[in-house]
Amino acid sequence: MSFIKPFTQRQRLPDAPRVYRATGYPIMPALYILMGLAFCILLIICKPNYTWTGLIITLVGIPV
Repeated sequence: MSFIKPFTQRQRLPDAPRVYRATGYPIMPALYILMGLAFCILLIICKPNYTWTGLIITLVGIPV
């Protein structure tokens, strides 16, 4: 789960140099992840016939 890694690294290494700065960290990135998941879940509930194809394509791309 690589999306959790930045959250744990900032706690373990608070003084390490950062490649980028995230405004509102950690609330904004966590909110973005939650909203994306909510969007996917609502689409599966409301329009499952159209959503499964796109969701499968997205899930296949995660390991890559």
